Amino acid sequence: MGADCGWSGERQAMSGDQIAELSERLSVVRESVARIETRQSVILDLLERSQASLGEYHGRLTNIEREAHTIKTKLWLVALISGAVVSTAWELIKRRFGL
Repeated sequence: MGADCGWSGERQAMSGDQIAELSERLSVVRESVARIETRQSVILDLLERSQASLGEYHGRLTNIEREAHTIKTKLWLVALISGAVVSTAWELIKRRFGL
């Protein structure tokens, strides 16, 4: 590694080409970091929106479940009343015709 970067353990002056190369590499790294930060902010925004959507869907699902329970209760009541009416009518028919 010492031979690549011009560092051999003692202080040496860097050439203009080495400085330009390091400056170019630093520029590339800065651009990469900027792209990563942009992607990160986009991902965070997407996550925040999806969490908001999940909250909205949870609320809708809770309302649907509540309404389904109400409908189920009403259907049981209708079935119970219908069964009682039919049973009473059948008993009346049996008595009337002596069945």
